[in-house]
Formats: sequence, C-alpha cells, structure tokens
Amino acid sequence: MFKMTLLLSALAVATGVAAQQPATPAGIEKRMPATPELKKTDGVYTFGNQKKPKVSVSELAEKGLQAKEVSKTVMSSRLNRAPFFKEIWENPDYEWKIDSVIGHGQDGNPTIRQTMEFDDRGNSRIQRNYVWDSDRNDWLLQNSEQIEWNEANSPVSNKVEYFSEWGNVGQEIRYNYGEDQMYPESADFYMLGEETGEWTHTQKSLWKYDANYFMTEEVIQIPDGNGGMENYSKATASYTSWGGVLSSEYFVWEDGAWIPTGLRISNEFDDMGHMTFWMDEIWTGEKWQGVSRIFQKWEGPNITYQSLEYYNPDNDDWHGFEDQVSAYASMSYDEYGRPVLEEGYYWDLDEDAWVHNINIVDEYEALEDGGYRNIRRTIYLEEDVVTNYIVWEYNKAGNVTYSHEDFRQTLSSPLMPLEETWAVYDESGQNVLEQCDYKFDGETRLAYIKQKNTWNEHGLPTESYFWNGTLYTTGEGEPDDWEYYTHFIYDTANGVEEGRWCYRWDGEEFLPAWANARTFDFSVPVDKCCYWRQTNLEGAKYMITSKRIYFGDGPDWAYEEGIYYNSRFGQTGIDTPSVKGSVKVSPNPVADRITVTGVDAGRYDIYSMQGSLLISSDSPVIDAGSLAPGVYMLKAGGQSFKFIKK
Repeated sequence: MFKMTLLLSALAVATGVAAQQPATPAGIEKRMPATPELKKTDGVYTFGNQKKPKVSVSELAEKGLQAKEVSKTVMSSRLNRAPFFKEIWENPDYEWKIDSVIGHGQDGNPTIRQTMEFDDRGNSRIQRNYVWDSDRNDWLLQNSEQIEWNEANSPVSNKVEYFSEWGNVGQEIRYNYGEDQMYPESADFYMLGEETGEWTHTQKSLWKYDANYFMTEEVIQIPDGNGGMENYSKATASYTSWGGVLSSEYFVWEDGAWIPTGLRISNEFDDMGHMTFWMDEIWTGEKWQGVSRIFQKWEGPNITYQSLEYYNPDNDDWHGFEDQVSAYASMSYDEYGRPVLEEGYYWDLDEDAWVHNINIVDEYEALEDGGYRNIRRTIYLEEDVVTNYIVWEYNKAGNVTYSHEDFRQTLSSPLMPLEETWAVYDESGQNVLEQCDYKFDGETRLAYIKQKNTWNEHGLPTESYFWNGTLYTTGEGEPDDWEYYTHFIYDTANGVEEGRWCYRWDGEEFLPAWANARTFDFSVPVDKCCYWRQTNLEGAKYMITSKRIYFGDGPDWAYEEGIYYNSRFGQTGIDTPSVKGSVKVSPNPVADRITVTGVDAGRYDIYSMQGSLLISSDSPVIDAGSLAPGVYMLKAGGQSFKFIKK
C-alpha cells in the first residue's frame, strides 16, 4: 500500500538519523540501499546497532552462497520487470471484484466493516474502514484511503485519513511523472494537522533512475521556513543491468553543499551474478578510507575463495586488529559439487604472517537406501584437535533422516554431544511422518521436541501432534519422557487449506487454543478476481467468501467471522445483505450431539471427507458420538457445512 506512517513522516523532517534514512512510502519498491548507522568503538569503525560479530570463514562462505542466491533471485525478477510503482495485475480481464468485508461476532452482532471501490481498469480507488457503534446503532467511519491513477496505471496521489471525535489526521502523497508516466520523478508529502485541520507540505522527494529503471538518486527536501523547500539528505547508487548494487553513498546538505555522511559501499560481480568484491568506506573529512572488504572467487556455482579483511590505519594495511583480524579460506569440492575441504587462515599480528589454523573436512559414503552419509570434522590445526564433529544422513530425496553433533567447549576439554535428530518420511521422501529432536546435558540425551504428521494423497498435511521433552522443559521426569504440547487438524479442499485447528494440552486433555477457517468459491479462480491490494489472501487459489478466527473458550470455541462480498466487475455489490439460511452446526467442534440450524430439511447426512456416507438422520439433532476425531461434511437441504469431531 502506498502510505507512510505518521511516525515515519515525523522522523523524516525532525531528526538527524532520519536524514540518513529518508522516509519513503512503504508501497514503493525502494531500491536505494538503507543507510547503516556508523559507530566508532575503541578506534574501530563499525556499522549497525552492534559491532560486527566474529564469524568463521566457513560462515563467510555460507554468506557468499546466500548472496549468490539473492543475486539469482534479483536476476529472475528483472526478467519480468514491473514499473516502479505501477500495480500490475496478472489478469486484466476480471470477472469478479471484492466489494466489502463485514465482520461479526459469534452472537451475530456486527463488529467491523470494510468497503472497497475500483476504477474501470481494476485499480484500487477507495477503501473505507468502519467499526460498529452500538450506541448509535450504526457504522462509524474510522479511516479511509484514496488513490488516483494516471493513464499508465501509476498512482498520482495517495491520501490516507484517520477520523476521530478529537480531530482528524492524515497524510497525502502526490507523485509527479515524466513523459513515460510510469516512474515518478518526485513526490510531495502533506500532513493533515489534528488541531488546525489544515494540510501542510512537510517533505519532497526527488528521484532519478538508470536505463533499467533502478533508482540512482534520492534527494529529500524539507520546508525552509519561508514557504519553500530546502535540501536535507541525498542517497546515490549504481547498479548492474540486473539490479546488483555496484555502489551507494549517503550525503547531508550543509552550507550549500552535499557533505558525505560517512559511508560508501562498493561491489563487483562476475558474469554469473556472483559477488566477487565488497567494500565499505568511511569519509574521514578529506577522503574516503576503506574499513572492511571481502574478496570472493567462484567456479561455476561454487565459491572457492573468500576473504574478510579489515583496514588498520595505524599500520596502513589490511590485516585487521586484535579483535577483528583479517582471515581467508579456500574451498574445494567433489565431482558432485559437494564441499570436501575448507582451509582457513588468519593474520597473526604478533608473527606478522598468515597462519593456517582451521581445516573443515567433509567425507561422504553411500547408504543402502539410495541416500548418503556426510561426516564433517572441524580441525584446529595449532593444537591438532577436532573441535566439531557432525554426522548427517540423507535419504534419496535429499532430506536429513539423522544428524548428530559433538563439540568441544575448550581446546583442552573432550568432545561432548550437543544435539541429535532423526526423522522418518513417507514414500516420497519429502513429507515428515515422525521426527524427534534431542539436546544433551553432558552425556545424557534429553527429549526436546517430537512431532508426528499424517498426509493426504496430494501431499497436504491432515493432522499433526507435537510433544515437548518433560525433563528438558520442566526440569522433572526422565530423560526420555515426552508430554503432549499441541495437536493440529488441517482441513483442505482443491489444494487449498480451508481450516487449521490448534489444540493445546492442559495436562489431561487437548483444549481449543486457536484456529482459522475459510470458505472459497472454487468455481472462481483468484486470478479472475480483483482485490484491494492489502487484502490478505493467505495462499488462496480461489475466490474467498468468508473467514473465521477462532479462539479457545475453555472446552469450546468462540469466533469472529468476516464475510467477503464479491460481485461481477463493473457492477456494484457494496453492502450486499448477508445470505440468510446458511446451514450451521453447533457446537463446532462437537463431542457427541450436534444441532443443525439455518435450514429446513427432511434429511441430514454426514459424510467423510472422502465422500462416504456415515450417518443419515431425519432430525436436526444428530448423535455423532460414534465418529472418530477428524473433519466431516454435513449436507442438508442442498447446502453443506464442515465440522470437526473432537
């Protein structure tokens, strides 16, 4: 959504920190890198809220792999580049649109109401949110959002207002475009004063882009006190054709000139999008000085070399400090691309030389079931001791079926077990049927977390149980004692999760905790529907028609429900009256007897989710005590309703 919180807006014009982190509408894909916070501690510059942690070269290698994956994702996303602000719909030929959502409690009393309007091209135009005022017996408008669009389907204004008896507040952003009408060149921000009731110009943002429409410059201006605007902060950046950040700098406006605010970042990439170099620099007041840098080398998808180096101004070298020494590692792989050896080095300040101090060795062996075992040893060479020993076993689908880790707290202490896991999968090797995780207290293995799951023929979960280790959790019991923790029931149809029910163990039985249940019109795929942008579809594949949020009320469930009203595009359906006569089952979940209301039928049938008729009754009060725990379908009078037998 194209709005910025009032808090962020206030910070953007009132604080020095905001000068380094210009506020930007949350809906704008802001490609300008965020500004780190610069600190100097004991003569060492660091960025962020904490000092850079000491990470092993192995961890740095992993970060390099992560960077590679990010680069791949960015490259992929640019293949179907969308305009900077522009709202692109997968299918412009909508048949349905959501008009309103009306919420009510279990007692049927209204609680909230949300209405949505669209223009004739499917762009979100007006959303209004209400709460029910029981004293006035009417809806009370709380806030609204209005968006105007140009011919290129890019927003030209976004106004958000909040209404109250004490006064209204709000914010409006007005976007200004060039000839393409798709990428804004600037935006003006206005605030509605609660006390004055007037709109005030509070900020102006000016943007520039490269040929690939990545933002290369962002200038923030604020009121100068004389009715005009003056420069406040600036960020600049450059990119590869696919969006990799090559450089970024930050400035503040002082005495009529842009002054570096203290940080510059530079990157280099190879032809595959892998990062090969990264450096951050600080502004000394006279020149840019490197602080830390990373070098990386790649062979295909594998990183073969990585270094992390810190600049020491006292020695004018890149060997680092006592608490931040420079380090590097080289990595090699087998014919399958699996790591086999990582050799780690650090710069010894006393010896003034590189020291080879760590080897990480991986060995592999085939298992009879088609999987393989991976044994990893971390060897501290200066003492010739194994500091970490891990065993993983994988099935033929590549998922872990067993793992065990031993570690050494100090170089003089023995290797001790740390944690252990084993898992059993279904025939596909992908879905976990049972898994146990253990922690160790010395040599004693303690039950930690256990789970059991069942799956349907489509690979979707139907039921899950979770246990906690009693001794580990409470300090009482035996090492292998387990106690129930939660129980989940999943209700799915047409590949969509319609309900998730969570029960929590109270020491004697499972009691309702929380649940979500939704209904869909499976005849209308979601790509045929036009939704307001922040409507949460939660993975829906078809048009959503209702949602219930349940919460435990002792042994029973209470809920709040939202009904989604949809109409054919081009028609008006706002405030469509609630459909009466829908079949309802209570209580739900049920222990024994259930009562059906909302339909007058001569026959009430209960089916399994596989379609088997289990119970048929001519009375709306039905004895369901013989049913096993699970999800069932009740059909009556041409209508149907799902319920849970606990």
